[in-house]
Amino acid sequence: MNPTSPQAQAHADAGPTELNAKRRTSRFSGTLRGRLLAAVVAAGDLGLTVNEALEGLNLPERKRFSVAPRFPELVREGYVAKSDQVREDHVAYVATAAGIAWAETEAAA
Repeated sequence: MNPTSPQAQAHADAGPTELNAKRRTSRFSGTLRGRLLAAVVAAGDLGLTVNEALEGLNLPERKRFSVAPRFPELVREGYVAKSDQVREDHVAYVATAAGIAWAETEAAA
């Protein structure tokens, strides 16, 4: 599944409130997921922490709760993985082969 697709963010057991929230945020979240994945791929073997992603994407601190949940989504989809690196008490995430392939496809498009 494409990490920027609205379906990638759907929850099978979502209630009405959650579905409403998904509708309001899916466009931003999908775009953010793609930007985040591209940033993780660009970071190479060092990967990125949430703090580094905020800084690298030039997002304000208030967007932390938009960025942080995207990492587990990308892990679930197989595009990134937790690394054994920890910086400033935050785990770093690195791109998987699927994440790198997605980024290469997007760059070619």
